Amino acid sequence: MNISEALDNARKTIIKKKKKLIWRDIFEILSEVTKLEINKIHLYSDEFLLSIDEVKKFNEMIKSYCNNVPLSYIIKRRSFFGINFYVDERVLIPRFETEILVSNVLEFINLFKNKYPNDRIKLFDICTGSGVIGLSIKKNISDIDLYLSDISVDALEVAKINSNLLSIYGLFIYQGNFIDPFLKNNLRANIITINPPYISHADKNLSNDVFLNEPRVSLFAEDDGLFFYKNLLQNYTRIVDIDKYFYIIIEFGFQQKKEIEKLCSQYIKNNSYKFIKDYSNNWRFLILTNF
Repeated sequence: MNISEALDNARKTIIKKKKKLIWRDIFEILSEVTKLEINKIHLYSDEFLLSIDEVKKFNEMIKSYCNNVPLSYIIKRRSFFGINFYVDERVLIPRFETEILVSNVLEFINLFKNKYPNDRIKLFDICTGSGVIGLSIKKNISDIDLYLSDISVDALEVAKINSNLLSIYGLFIYQGNFIDPFLKNNLRANIITINPPYISHADKNLSNDVFLNEPRVSLFAEDDGLFFYKNLLQNYTRIVDIDKYFYIIIEFGFQQKKEIEKLCSQYIKNNSYKFIKDYSNNWRFLILTNF
């Protein structure tokens, strides 16, 4: 079977299943199977023959795709901040808007280095999942101490896979619930990044694809999705170095700003905070600083 025939079979299968045909996704799957670059698949459409094993693998992937398994779980990768990361069902699929968080941290690192040129930055990436936030930052600025933490042992295994793929070594990895590992070990950071579970169990906006496929421990939080924000705001001064500039940035759901702002008013007394939007003009991130 050549590439043209494989693509036509995939098209027929997808149409039969009444799923929307997105050719880019099909080319991604075929590229993963054949190891051909996507932009070269058409060049070899008639002459490149798939092996029996490749045909079987391609058909299995198309079947999963028709059953609404997310593309990133099928091809086991996701691009984030210009870097390809390994992902599977043990972790959330990184979202494009989270790259905003990384960009803001990189700006702060430059500010911190100018202010404290002899200090080595400690960065805690809490609820790290696949590690894309912390590892993207360290891939761009290597001379920082990176701490990854997550309650999920499985998620930390994926983060380790990614650190090895990116040749990023010397990490500090902690398994535990939210900020507990840092409190227990009396550790303090200059930067904290967090993309916590923030979906309320009563949320009706969650798509079936997410609900049925992504790990629930990484999705849902108690207290109407606000549990981790309240915990952080009550305790953040215990896990940052308050004698120097610090920077905490945490992602939240697009409908949560009002409630989180109430928590900030209640718990933040001597420091400053602000909210920033994502690419869709939704409020998405809380930044907490002391400068």
